[in-house]
Amino acid sequence: MIKREGVYSYQCGECETLFAVVSRLSVSRDKQSTLICPRCSTSSQLTGEGYIAYHLYDKEKREEEKTGTEGYPVLLTVKEVMDILSVSKQVAYEVMNRKDFPILCINRLKRVKRDAFFKWLDDQSKNSNP
Repeated sequence: MIKREGVYSYQCGECETLFAVVSRLSVSRDKQSTLICPRCSTSSQLTGEGYIAYHLYDKEKREEEKTGTEGYPVLLTVKEVMDILSVSKQVAYEVMNRKDFPILCINRLKRVKRDAFFKWLDDQSKNSNP
């Protein structure tokens, strides 16, 4: 799926900084003739407008791109655990709270190392299939 959004470009007359603002393409009220420069805080004039287009990847496409464990980040979040196990958020937290689960607690955040997770998952499947 391709998504398009409007882009308005501005140039500061004081420090000559160029910057852009992404806006909803169909909403003309987002367009401003002047904005404050993020660098020097002076008024900047609208110099152009256009749009950007980018692809939104669906879940099936993301799964196709992931090959083995290497397609995942080194530290997995509960969201990735949910996706891998195809379970709800509540079930993912229940799994992550198990005593045998290789959890990393960083303050209040729960993470799991990718390789430790897949090893744990492999061990679970070995234990459930005698």
